[in-house]
Amino acid sequence: MIFNFIKALFTTWIGWIILYFFGFALLLILNSIEFKSSDFTRTYKGFVNNKTAITLNLVSKSGAITGYYIYDKYRKMVVVNGTINKKQILIDGYYNKEHIDTFEGTLEGNSIVGTWHGLEKNTNGNFEVRTDSKIQEKTLLKDVFSLYKLLGIGGLTVFLIFLNIGIGPFERSKKIVMPIVISTPTSPPVSLPTFPEPTPMEVGQLFEGHIASLLPKEYYEFLEWRSDKSHNGIHPISNTFPDLHFRRTNTKDLRNEFAIECKYRTSLIDGVFEFDPKQLRNYIKFRKEKGIPVFLALGIGGIPEMPEHVFVIPITETTTTRVLVKDLGWYKLKRDYLFYDPVRESLG
Repeated sequence: MIFNFIKALFTTWIGWIILYFFGFALLLILNSIEFKSSDFTRTYKGFVNNKTAITLNLVSKSGAITGYYIYDKYRKMVVVNGTINKKQILIDGYYNKEHIDTFEGTLEGNSIVGTWHGLEKNTNGNFEVRTDSKIQEKTLLKDVFSLYKLLGIGGLTVFLIFLNIGIGPFERSKKIVMPIVISTPTSPPVSLPTFPEPTPMEVGQLFEGHIASLLPKEYYEFLEWRSDKSHNGIHPISNTFPDLHFRRTNTKDLRNEFAIECKYRTSLIDGVFEFDPKQLRNYIKFRKEKGIPVFLALGIGGIPEMPEHVFVIPITETTTTRVLVKDLGWYKLKRDYLFYDPVRESLG
């Protein structure tokens, strides 16, 4: 009896509609299950408030977001930190270590769409960015889901046409007219943060901070961070010492101390770094008098807080004032931290 009822039900439009929405609900449940890892490295491009171009470079790992963004107009890098929970993304922007704005959005395929809040002038706006990176997620399920929706939309369209023009069981004396209303959203003007040009000293300090951050504080003690200070030609002798001074923790052995001189260049002419002869002599003298190794941390390209290339070169009596980058492959930093070996007196 039940079988005959079901058989009779699915010979009608109502039965097929019930079957379609039952399958659609099942696919919705399956689609809500997160099969894809949230880990990724992508570059997104788009606009804030539909007019200000922005480029975001994001790295997602274990639910944490890091990276930076650049307003194409200002060409200033803003470091970002945030979180991703399934498809919800929250990102905070920091310029010169100051929290300046927040992005809150939803990951929709190749896009992130959401709202932007500027802290400097308490302004709000929208943003939308897209990536060209290939994103593979639940491929088979998405294909089935898309086909199912397509078939469902097609069947629903035929159903509405029959209902509208009055064919077969849907004969009516009056046609159904379904109006379509299209609204264009308007966005309020957004006041973006301003970015003053950093001074050479600020650029140097930003790069020094980047190098210092590569030495985990649980393993290294930060002894000195020297800055170039002077007044009317008067300056301390410490100005001639390397920028950073570290010691491996849990030991007082002098062999575990080392110093780093930091130099950052946006680019090099003919791939050559020119060392000031007087500075080089000072660092060699420091090495001899203090009895600790000295290294040159050379950052090239990118920005001071995130250089494209970093080389860590030991400074010895044989170090020359003219350094060819093409000969520095052995000293290129290939990981996101530094390790000091006191036996070999190597840092990299």
